[in-house]
Amino acid sequence: MRRFKKLDVLVKNAAIHYAAKTLEEITSRNFLHSFQVNFFSYFFVTKAALPHLKKGACIINSASVVAFRGSAQLIDYAATKGAI
Repeated sequence: MRRFKKLDVLVKNAAIHYAAKTLEEITSRNFLHSFQVNFFSYFFVTKAALPHLKKGACIINSASVVAFRGSAQLIDYAATKGAI
């Protein structure tokens, strides 16, 4: 904002994943971290950007194909991308 004085486009494309073959293998720490990076960050970045986005500005949320088809080894990741 200091340099350009405006924000026209906000692109959110954060992602982290931890492969796990079963739900039991997903640690609480990794589960929470997946949601913090992949989903909650979208909320907080958008909230911070809103005062700077004027009429005609654009917000782009990037998810993943696993949001629609799931993934046997990326259970928590698929959940975060579905949440987006």
